[in-house]
Amino acid sequence: MNCPYLPILPYESQFLIDNCDMTIESDVFNKINEINEIIVKNNLQNILIKNVLNDYEGNKIDLTSLSIESLSIQDVEKQNVDIIIPPHLKSLIINSCKASIDISKCHLKKIIISNYQGKVMDIYDDKLEVFQNNSNEEVTWYHNNTLLKKNEIYVDTNKITSFKTGYIYYFININNNNNYNNNNNASKTIIFKCNDKEIKINEVYEFSFENKHLYCSLGNIQELDFGEYTFDSFNVTSGKIKYLKVKEEEKLKLVGEEAIKKARNIEKYLLEMNHLFERKLKIDQIRIKKLLKMRDTIVCQISRKFYDNNIKSLTNDIKIRRHQNKHINVILNNLIKELRNPNGKYLISIVNDTNSLQQICSICENIGNYVIDKIAKGTSQHLLTKNVLNYCQSSPNERLCLESFMKIQLIDLSHDLPASGNQLCTSLGFCSKSW
Repeated sequence: MNCPYLPILPYESQFLIDNCDMTIESDVFNKINEINEIIVKNNLQNILIKNVLNDYEGNKIDLTSLSIESLSIQDVEKQNVDIIIPPHLKSLIINSCKASIDISKCHLKKIIISNYQGKVMDIYDDKLEVFQNNSNEEVTWYHNNTLLKKNEIYVDTNKITSFKTGYIYYFININNNNNYNNNNNASKTIIFKCNDKEIKINEVYEFSFENKHLYCSLGNIQELDFGEYTFDSFNVTSGKIKYLKVKEEEKLKLVGEEAIKKARNIEKYLLEMNHLFERKLKIDQIRIKKLLKMRDTIVCQISRKFYDNNIKSLTNDIKIRRHQNKHINVILNNLIKELRNPNGKYLISIVNDTNSLQQICSICENIGNYVIDKIAKGTSQHLLTKNVLNYCQSSPNERLCLESFMKIQLIDLSHDLPASGNQLCTSLGFCSKSW
């Protein structure tokens, strides 16, 4: 046990020095009263319990008498033992614990659980502000002292500022329906509340909410309505979501962020394209100078004509490339300007959904098939952007084609490539109901 300062009590000399306010190991659990006296005397709050090994002979560790607010439990190997937590505790952090922890008398503000293998814990959320569970074990949730159903959790963001639960490996193969069936016990039901609005989300495999940043990974959810919520960032992945609704401000923010990314990609491509043009121009100008120099050394008029034709051809090529480069610069700069304009026609039309659903679906499918084909062939992102710009120019609705491409780019296609444009657009919700 660590007690790093103040004059020692007669029995303090046996305790070890550490970095925390106090570290308690299994060899001193029989001296809880003396430990509490040290805690009170030194006004200690940050207590760590660790290294409760299999050779510990007791079956219960009663900490209810400790006058502390914060407790960490770490490296508890002893399995058949119950740890009873002080009722006035505010913060509990568990890391690698096989023992069972009893918090039934606690109304904690902060709970962080990692690699816990004990009995199911009772969580009371009336004072809860921070909750994180990276463990495979389920918890029993009490909302306003009312027991919820199994695997059901209530997240009231009016009180809870940070919430994280779930394992990332549960949905590595998120498009495989069998994956959900095999891991059905891992899924939870989240009742999510913000202000006065409440929504129930089934088949939740991972869920995190912190500082208005929301991330959730779901099973085969057909519909999800976040239309009344405001988030600073929003990320939902799902095996088969058909309808996703978000608040109008969120649509504009999400699409706007992606528009800025696309504008930057196009700017980078434009810069590289102009560098390539200047380099090619410099090479051609050097070739023309060499041809002129060689021509001036030739007396024969027939041979001089051959050099003149080559010089003329190179000069015409340069003129054509200048014109093409200027034209592409105008198109891309106009597109960049629109993408960066918060009131531009691209963003406004995406948010307002002024086009028919059938038209959106048809164009999205076409550009989706095109993008899937290019990615499957290993086309780079910069070249893909250039190809899409050319493709959309020949589309019946260039603006809607570019908008569909921007929407498609909201998801990462580098790992799980859809089989068709229809599958891609359906999974995004563009071929049932649009945003």
